[in-house]
Amino acid sequence: LTIANWINGYKFKVAILGEFTTGKSTILNALMGEELLPIGFLPTTKQLIKVEHSEKEYVRSKKNPEMELSL
Repeated sequence: LTIANWINGYKFKVAILGEFTTGKSTILNALMGEELLPIGFLPTTKQLIKVEHSEKEYVRSKKNPEMELSL
């Protein structure tokens, strides 16, 4: 077992915390290599969000988990 194989099978958890409009969504979009989270000069992601890898792109709300919106 190599380190690369171990990392490939591991789910990383990263917490990003900060004041409004300090670039949290921007840094997460950069890490993902795609603009999935909204960015702007006004607060855009006002609640806790969780991003996970999936074969299909969709959004699911914790308030209504059975409802999925395709991206």
